[in-house]
Amino acid sequence: MKLKLRAKLSLSIAAVFLVTYVIIIGYIIINTQNKAIADAKDLANQYALRNANDSKALLAHDLGVAGTMAAAIEQYFQEHDSMRSEAVLRLLLGVVQQDDRYHSTWASLELNALDGGWNKNYGRKRYTVYRSKDSVVDSLNLDGDKAGSLYHNLKLSGKEEITDPYSFSEYSSTNKDDVFGTSVCFPIMRNGAFAGLVGMDIALNNFDFITRIKPYEHSTTFLLANNGTIVAHQNKELIGKTVADIFNSAELEIAGSIREGKFFSFNTNLQDEAVYVTFAPIQLGGSDHPWALGTIVHMDDMTMETDRILTYSIIISITGLIILFLLTGFISGKIIQPVIHTSKLLKELSRGNVDSKLKLAINNQDELGEMAHSLNTLIDSLEQKVQFATSIGENKLDTQIGEIDREDKLGIALEHMRNSLKQNNEQAELRNWFTQGIAEFSEILRFNNDETEDFYFIIIRNLVKYLKANQGGIFLIHEDGGGKKYLELMGTYAFDRKKHLEKKIEIGEGIVGQCVLEADTIYLEQLPENYVRITSGLGDAPPNSVLIVPLKLNSEVLGVVELASFKRFRKHEIEFVEKVGETIASFIFSHNITLRTGKLLEESQKSTEELKAAEEEMRQNIEELEATQEAMHRLHAESQQSELILRAIMEGTEDAVLALNADHKIIALNDEMKHSFKWVKGKLSKGENFLHLLKEDQELWQERCATVFAGQKLSFNSAHTTTPGLVYGCSMTPVHDDRGTVKFALLLMSRKTKESVA
Repeated sequence: MKLKLRAKLSLSIAAVFLVTYVIIIGYIIINTQNKAIADAKDLANQYALRNANDSKALLAHDLGVAGTMAAAIEQYFQEHDSMRSEAVLRLLLGVVQQDDRYHSTWASLELNALDGGWNKNYGRKRYTVYRSKDSVVDSLNLDGDKAGSLYHNLKLSGKEEITDPYSFSEYSSTNKDDVFGTSVCFPIMRNGAFAGLVGMDIALNNFDFITRIKPYEHSTTFLLANNGTIVAHQNKELIGKTVADIFNSAELEIAGSIREGKFFSFNTNLQDEAVYVTFAPIQLGGSDHPWALGTIVHMDDMTMETDRILTYSIIISITGLIILFLLTGFISGKIIQPVIHTSKLLKELSRGNVDSKLKLAINNQDELGEMAHSLNTLIDSLEQKVQFATSIGENKLDTQIGEIDREDKLGIALEHMRNSLKQNNEQAELRNWFTQGIAEFSEILRFNNDETEDFYFIIIRNLVKYLKANQGGIFLIHEDGGGKKYLELMGTYAFDRKKHLEKKIEIGEGIVGQCVLEADTIYLEQLPENYVRITSGLGDAPPNSVLIVPLKLNSEVLGVVELASFKRFRKHEIEFVEKVGETIASFIFSHNITLRTGKLLEESQKSTEELKAAEEEMRQNIEELEATQEAMHRLHAESQQSELILRAIMEGTEDAVLALNADHKIIALNDEMKHSFKWVKGKLSKGENFLHLLKEDQELWQERCATVFAGQKLSFNSAHTTTPGLVYGCSMTPVHDDRGTVKFALLLMSRKTKESVA
């Protein structure tokens, strides 16, 4: 049976739609759930990694604070003990007061790094500042470091560390370990050697915010230390326990993977519910002991969206099948309409009505389709020519007519008409462009008549922009003190940015200098290698053309304009620059004459004023010199008087007097002191090192000096080695400067008998 066109089309469309629809819906139903679960796992992994970075930022901040403390404290190693202790305690107090999370800050400094006399590789001085009680300074490990202790391990590794959680006291009077926290530790290295450790103690309840992170409604997020201890969890009873209390750690090897800093995930069952678990590592600075962020997501939450999509897919499938059969009947009825439309289209074309809305939408590979294609092509061609003719009438002469056939006489005639009109308009635009540019630069020279760097920048900027070039510079001819002429770069402009450059070019040097000798325009499209580069936000590249025009007035060259561009300069643009160059040269010539006249007048006035100022300055200098001489005489007399008084005191007393500086050098002594210390190696005198002269008890006297320079006064008895029965009563007193620093140690020795001492 021969089917009609409508029946054939109806069956074909219905069959294609039905088969395609069944395949698509089946694929969606089969694969949606698996893809949704995979996407949900990826989302959970991304949440874990992002939240791990958030936790890492908080811990990295604490490590940064500890590192700053270490760098600051390292500067005080060479200070006196009292000054160093005050500075370190003040620094630790400032840190603990700055952040409420810190319960205490501390610093342990190696004694061998503080005291050159301590030659042991153990022993440390500890400074501790608490939030809730007084600071403590004590010494530890004087008999040796405790092997395996945290301090000893960090001393060996030399790396920063955030310790595994532990419980410590709130520093209250109960002495009860009621805080679960950790310590942030940062080493101090000096000359490649371990010199101490600084850090702070932090309560881990500050990480409770992690438990509020929920990628899904019923998910759980928790924080783990390197040893698997639970730091933060929504179930407070689990805090302080290990990850093995949640999962079977032996089976899944969770603890080992956490210590190694691995990212891993797995499916398991918790309380008879299927869950998906991820662990994201938290790397802590240079530490080898990363922490981890765990996330538990219920599988029901992951598949909830998939189940909803599956339900919607079934409903949509049934609805789509109904719509499919309705559309098939409707489309089959519409297919025969093109024949009617073709007839109507031919009638409209015969009346001269050209409209793309009348085109036929027929894609059949038969005679009807070929006819529709030919008619649609005719409509496109006629509409294109109508639009082209309309654009020409609106003076849009850059409009393209598109591809035309060699036998299309109407299209060829329209194109010739457009070309003729365009040529006439371009010539008129060039004349207007040239005239307007000359007028603009005349205005610039008239209203910007001060010869400054900004003035030349304005000239070159406007010239570059008007020519739509990329870079430019203006050079003027100057003379040095010997009358030798050279070119100096007065202004430059590149990509709308002002360049402050200093550049001098000899006459005849390079292309710019050659332009002065030839007194003629130089235009280059083949540039020397590395001649100039144009810099922009996208990088730098060589220009395609360079234009160098002399600034001439009556055959005299006053300067040069250099322009660089990615485009090539056209003939009328070169002529325009030459014309503008003549205008600039005329301005420079007249302005130079004005400047010379003004400069001569200014120099004359300046010389008169300078002469008056010099006379006044000389008079003031003479008065100041007389006052200075009087003050010097007065100070000299006072100094001589003070020296006489001091000498009379030292020589008039029966006590032995000696003054030492911080280097143990003698800065003053009297004759009694010289007689009292006859048992020294040499002769006591100014400038000698007191300790080096002693035959014995050098260490005893060194300790006494160290005590006095630390700010403490000493009193003691000393026997006279050459006179039996004679004993000296000694006192050593620190002498401070205005700032409270001990500058000298004063030693007084009074004679006593052994009986009076007893």
